Amino acid sequence: VGYALGIPSIGVAKSMLIGSVADDRVIDKETGEVLGAVIRDGKKAYYVSSGNRVSVASSVEQLRGSYPEVLKRAHNLCTVEGHVHT
Repeated sequence: VGYALGIPSIGVAKSMLIGSVADDRVIDKETGEVLGAVIRDGKKAYYVSSGNRVSVASSVEQLRGSYPEVLKRAHNLCTVEGHVHT
């Protein structure tokens, strides 16, 4: 969406899709490229990646603290009685 609108965007997910974690960084095993970072919110972790016109480091700085409220709301809207609708 950020790319299509020409605005900065950040990737945030509750689970890691690719790569492996080393020192709170998500690394591509084959190339060694840093794909993202792990942010821990108490006992839970979430994964942050660069988006459009935003680096991984900037993404981490923007999201330090807790999982974004707007994403919690979006998740809750998609979840009914414990089932996620896709």
